[in-house]
Amino acid sequence: MNRNSDRSDVPVVLLVSGMDPTGGAGMSADIRTCTAFGVYPMSCVTALTVQNYRGVSAVRPVSSQLLAEQLEAIYESAMPAAVKIGMIPNAAQVRTLARVLKKHGQHNVVLDPVLTATAGGPLTRQNAAYAMLSHLLPLTDIITPNAKEYDYLAGLTSKVQMSPLEMSLAALLRKGGDVPGDQCSDSLRMPDGTSYTYSTARVPGNNLHGTGCVLSSAIAANLALGFDIPAAVRRAKNFLTSALRTSSRCHITPDYGPALTLIN
Repeated sequence: MNRNSDRSDVPVVLLVSGMDPTGGAGMSADIRTCTAFGVYPMSCVTALTVQNYRGVSAVRPVSSQLLAEQLEAIYESAMPAAVKIGMIPNAAQVRTLARVLKKHGQHNVVLDPVLTATAGGPLTRQNAAYAMLSHLLPLTDIITPNAKEYDYLAGLTSKVQMSPLEMSLAALLRKGGDVPGDQCSDSLRMPDGTSYTYSTARVPGNNLHGTGCVLSSAIAANLALGFDIPAAVRRAKNFLTSALRTSSRCHITPDYGPALTLIN
């Protein structure tokens, strides 16, 4: 008799991101998002940061060796159904992460190229952005830059004579949250050229800390649940919009709070 016959597998999502002491962005937001979708988060921390609603004042990366050891501990425990990559502060970490992902044949990789915090302040060095394009993008299933990040990365590809982001094998989601207007429109371009647009009315309020983290983690969670990329993006977009509506009624920190709260 199989004692485990009544058990079902819970998809695991590997989260690779930094720690935000206020919990609004980074690993805390990633974990809350995965939990909301019923997938199990396993966490690999890339850096400790000093930040709040005023911006980022310090970033302390972990060593590449510690990053690799965290990753291998996770892969010894379970094979993730999806990966969300957030803040990677330096090129050495990027190369280490790419090596481990390739070694284990990881699929459903979501790359959120976190370059600066929404509240202000740099999180990633320029050499890390170059390394992302060279080492991580070829392993990525979907990359999710906002308008500023897209422009920055597009500029880097032209400087080093790399193919544009649209020519990569990764789906490209250009987020529109930082583009002024009553509508928040995100555009998805699949590697075969198929395109989708996801538009919602902009939610008023200042609780926007961690929006990119929530969206990319929600995409990874839905990929882990078996949805294809367009459906995963749609479900993630709807989740973020709902989270923003909920958080707009909450007051946790002055002026600029988290996009995802625990209040329903």
